[in-house]
Amino acid sequence: MPEPEIFLWFDDLVEALLVREQLSSFRDFNWQLPPESLERREEAQRRVRERLGLRTWDEVVEAVGPEHRRNRHETRQLRGVNFGVAVRRTDTLQAGLPIAVDDHPCDHEVIEQAAARVGRAGIDAYYELAHIVQRSAGPGILGHYGISHDTSFYDDYRYEQLFRHDCLLNICGDQASAAYDGLRRTVQHAGPWWAFRNAAILCDRPRDVWRDSEGRLHRHNGPAVIFWNGVELFAWHGVWIPAEAIRSPWSLSASTIRAEGDPKVRRGLIEIYGAERYERERRPMPLRKPGDPLAIHFFSSAEEKIERLRGYGPLPHYERYLAGEHHEVWRELGALGAEIRSDRYVADALAVGCATMRRVVQNIRTIVERLRELGYEFDIESVNRDTVIHFGVARWSLWVGPRHQERPAPWMPPQQRLADLKRLERDAGELPISLRAWYEIGGSVTLLGKHPVLSPGDGTLLPDPLVIAPLSQVVRAWDDSPPDVGIEGRSFVADLAPDATSKAHGGGQSYSMMLPAVGMDALLQNERHGLSFVDYLRLAIEWGGFPGFEMAGQRPKEIDFLSQGLLAF
Repeated sequence: MPEPEIFLWFDDLVEALLVREQLSSFRDFNWQLPPESLERREEAQRRVRERLGLRTWDEVVEAVGPEHRRNRHETRQLRGVNFGVAVRRTDTLQAGLPIAVDDHPCDHEVIEQAAARVGRAGIDAYYELAHIVQRSAGPGILGHYGISHDTSFYDDYRYEQLFRHDCLLNICGDQASAAYDGLRRTVQHAGPWWAFRNAAILCDRPRDVWRDSEGRLHRHNGPAVIFWNGVELFAWHGVWIPAEAIRSPWSLSASTIRAEGDPKVRRGLIEIYGAERYERERRPMPLRKPGDPLAIHFFSSAEEKIERLRGYGPLPHYERYLAGEHHEVWRELGALGAEIRSDRYVADALAVGCATMRRVVQNIRTIVERLRELGYEFDIESVNRDTVIHFGVARWSLWVGPRHQERPAPWMPPQQRLADLKRLERDAGELPISLRAWYEIGGSVTLLGKHPVLSPGDGTLLPDPLVIAPLSQVVRAWDDSPPDVGIEGRSFVADLAPDATSKAHGGGQSYSMMLPAVGMDALLQNERHGLSFVDYLRLAIEWGGFPGFEMAGQRPKEIDFLSQGLLAF
């Protein structure tokens, strides 16, 4: 590729990300920004215009040109439905130089092991810093804490890939790896950067960085990151923290801490303020309990909900569940049928459901981390990086709908949709305690992706990677259902996930649940064993998130690695 005509060098990552944001379509939403945030972006635009000698920002966008990306977007139609797909481009740097996902591991195991460690450390450090930078830039549009962050060039050319080719070139003398030497040198001398047709946006590395004993950005008495131009970022054990909380902690109050919407930031503020003092000063919970335990929804933590449920009396099944009687407790509560919602059992049942889904979530997060170690490529993240997507993933994207608050990930925390849940149960019918607990504690998960063993995608295997659609998808399906559904005996069928065939090829059925379902758990329709929702989760976790291998008659070592030491539930 020809050398770029324009080099935009910034002394700090904050301004580099602001300019990168404003070169994207995100600038069309500037009108939604608070005044102070809009002013900051307009100032960043002004400085770039002056450096380039251009009059308007549109002229800057035209001079810089489009960003180098692997794919271009196209809209295609299937069965009357439009799908946004990405098609590989041939006119970008990524088309001429293989990116990380297309680059093959080398034959030297020592180099690959070292590269994996470098890659994990590098990308973790970058996203930690990027999150803190986003918050430090001030409020963004509704749904964003700050800068609308987009991935840097190192999402395509990853640290482990550049490290591998550095070793191959300078240790093994492999001249084919010389093509990556320029990118490797950029890593050594600059921070994150972005490549455009006519320009490169780069930023300097920080001047000073402080970390805690676990390697997270942290400093208790000053900024954790200082750039060469004096820009300071404050962090508390890897999480952004307001500067005044560090510079003048005496100005904190229990009310300002409660007002912080980010639970991670709020936790840091409580540590600075003092946990005992905060508990003593915050407004106490009303002593009057609600008339119905089923009205207790979406607390900030499972522990808080359990404490509220204890106000209804003893929780014997919950205590037995914690003692290890997982299957016995679910079997006994399941046998109660609709009686589970009586005053005698409902609080106990809700506590068991809450404890169960906490363990399921812990297992899922462990599996996701281990899949990353195996080099598994998650479709939900590939979609976010403009990778070509097949019909099954496009279908999942339609279920999920647009996400503005968090970058899509294999596991997403629960959506705070109390009103929607109440409306769904009132109009479509009650959810079983199991599914209700999942949507309060679990959220959504999709392990759809690519891996030569776990998900080869060649039609020889139906691995059935674990997928559970978010509550928003169920509510949307109810809103779109025909008027006669839910009355005169026509039950509403909630689609919770594509079945194994749909996940692999499309065109199959869905794992679904018929509402109302008033018991502890309910049958998962179209599941080949006839399992209930919780039993299907148990099967999926037993097989490391890929229960299709049970029917395949094989258990590769990757499944043993994924399922080792997971929590029983």
